[in-house]
Amino acid sequence: MHKDTKEKDLQTTEPKKKRSLKSRLLIFFVNLFLVLVACIGLYVLFVFLQMPSLDAILHETREPAIVFLDKNGREIRADGRIMGRR
Repeated sequence: MHKDTKEKDLQTTEPKKKRSLKSRLLIFFVNLFLVLVACIGLYVLFVFLQMPSLDAILHETREPAIVFLDKNGREIRADGRIMGRR
């Protein structure tokens, strides 16, 4: 490089202009939006991976329960796991 080109390069480099407040805020909110979308996506993925498989839900088998009652309706004996009563 010549000496003249070095001097021209030094003269042509200007300090960077500061961005306006509007453009800085726009960039900030766009970045914030992208981070929030990524966080929500990760949360949905985490919840989806924690769910049991549909096959396990639809084909769940368990031992049937039986309750023996006397003629007055009082319970004599119950066998098996009782899930709910009507």
